[in-house]
Amino acid sequence: MEFARPYWLALLPLVLVPLALSRRAAFRFPTLGVVPRDPASQVLEWVERGLGAIFVVGIVLGLSEPQRVLRPRLRWVHGVQVVFVVDQSASMFAPWHGRWTNPLKIDVAHRALAEFLDAFPTGRWALVGFGRTPVVYTAGTSDPHHFRQVLRFQRADFGDTVIDTALQRALELTVAGDFSAVVLLSDGAGRVQDPDALARAFQAAHRRLYWIAVQGPEEPIPEMFRLMTELGPWGATIPVSTGGSLGSALRSIGLRERRLMALTPSQSLDGRRFGWTLAGVALLGLGGLGFSWRSVWASRGSDSDGSS
Repeated sequence: MEFARPYWLALLPLVLVPLALSRRAAFRFPTLGVVPRDPASQVLEWVERGLGAIFVVGIVLGLSEPQRVLRPRLRWVHGVQVVFVVDQSASMFAPWHGRWTNPLKIDVAHRALAEFLDAFPTGRWALVGFGRTPVVYTAGTSDPHHFRQVLRFQRADFGDTVIDTALQRALELTVAGDFSAVVLLSDGAGRVQDPDALARAFQAAHRRLYWIAVQGPEEPIPEMFRLMTELGPWGATIPVSTGGSLGSALRSIGLRERRLMALTPSQSLDGRRFGWTLAGVALLGLGGLGFSWRSVWASRGSDSDGSS
């Protein structure tokens, strides 16, 4: 058992507080027998103390975030393993089709990537952003939720567009992480110094390159077209002019790259939810117990009035 925030366990001795404190003062007259024993009230009082202790335990567990990592099991599934390379130059932070009422291109790209994960929730995906230099946001994850969280960090305008360095970095990730292809989302306006050498590197690694050419105010550079031509069957250019066509392009790539893969998901039991649930149940029990106290004493009062 591991704790993400173990310092909260220092509050655990507080569990003794509800056990040590009495709910009300006890008056006993063992000789005179003026007040008879009340077993029901004593039971309710100890139940109340126990629920108070359980409430404290639940709060401490929720704050300390206990986790138990389970042994991962290898599974063979059909999934998509690709590296996404997303342009973060100034052109991607411009409105779609240049109209200020349209969403930004980067937002349209992120929305299409989220839809891709909905369509292909099984697989491994890496994310590289680039402008002047490439930035690896994740070298590989099989958790769609985690990948969506990573996309939120891709909000910086990196200025110039240096495409070849980003593609070289993505190619290194494909070899190291056993990804089958690289998916480039860019308008193609930038720098590609040696398209022939880059194409040979992809061919030698047996990795495909898909260029989703996002329509922009600038025309793609000739070196980009030369790169895709030199790739031959290892490259494919998919021009897109609308958000819908961008989503369709990603889905077509997913269908083509979907294959049998070994998946070893890291499984763990999260005790945080259990702790908060335990505290909530104890709190509800304390509320119901308070109602029971009032009901018991109301019935005792009515009995005493009837007997008098």
